[in-house]
Amino acid sequence: MQRSALLTLPSPGYLAELTAPEDGALADVGADWGRLIQDEVAAVAADGVPYVLLTNPLYAFLLSTRGQARAASLGIDSAAVLRRMLAVDALVLAGLSVPENFRIGLDLTTGGLAVDESGYSAADLGWFVENQPFGRLCVEYPAAEASRFPLELLAGGPTVSIGLVDVSTATIESVDELVGRVDDAAAIVDIDDIALSTNGAFGAAGVGAVQPDKLQLVEMVARYFWGNEL
Repeated sequence: MQRSALLTLPSPGYLAELTAPEDGALADVGADWGRLIQDEVAAVAADGVPYVLLTNPLYAFLLSTRGQARAASLGIDSAAVLRRMLAVDALVLAGLSVPENFRIGLDLTTGGLAVDESGYSAADLGWFVENQPFGRLCVEYPAAEASRFPLELLAGGPTVSIGLVDVSTATIESVDELVGRVDDAAAIVDIDDIALSTNGAFGAAGVGAVQPDKLQLVEMVARYFWGNEL
């Protein structure tokens, strides 16, 4: 490849939860998806892609207070689902053979859909952070402090990409406000362990027209902190 690229793939744990015909088949289906996604990751890494991001929107919902309440109302054991998915997602890393400079991360963003002012479930989030095996996590870090991923759980741990720029609205954020939010994050996690991103993939109606401006915002704020190192 001529330039650096990021590729996103669905996590095998997410796919297993969606496609297993019954609970008893989850282990076999998860193992199949784990092998398939690992093979795909290895293939794109060999082609020169330096960074693959596994996406699993269910994590953010089931780790949020609101999402857990909704799951309970539907008879879903959110803790059990979280544990199943993480076990399957970890299969991608088991014996994975990739170039030394290759990176793989886990995306927990949802475009702001999962977490409201009630925040995250402290107990399950603590378990998740302690047991997740990925060296990079993408999390939501909106203006509303109550809805931010609690970065103190990640201090001294994986590199964290904070989702600053909102993909759900066409409103262009203030650079000064975004810089202030990075300063907030850097007071908790070492600035060299932080990366910047949007809070999910672009998909909301009316936002596509401003997508280049939103992405430019991410770059502009990043250059404010890291300059020509980008």
